[in-house]
Amino acid sequence: MGEKLIDVGKTREIFIPEIINNNKCKIGIEIGVFKGEFSKHLLENWNGKLFLIDPWRPLGDEYNDTSNHIQHLDAYQKPQKILKVLKIEHLC
Repeated sequence: MGEKLIDVGKTREIFIPEIINNNKCKIGIEIGVFKGEFSKHLLENWNGKLFLIDPWRPLGDEYNDTSNHIQHLDAYQKPQKILKVLKIEHLC
C-alpha cells in the first residue's frame, strides 16, 4: 500500500502547523477567525505571514450558525489583542 497522507489521530493544532512548516509556507489565510484562538496557535507555531478574515458582525437571520450573534465587537477585539501581545503588525 501507499504512504498514509493524513494521520487522522492528529488534532488540527498539530496537523496544520506541521503541514505549513514542512512545506515551507510563508503566507497563509485563515477564513473564519472569530476570537482568534487558532490564529494565535498558528502564529506561535509557524514563522509566516497570516491574513485573518472574518466579518466580525452579525450576518442576519438568513445565516444560521452558532457564531452569528451580537457579540462580534468583543470577538473582533480579542484577535487585535493577540496580535499586539505577539508584536505582530496588523490592520484594522
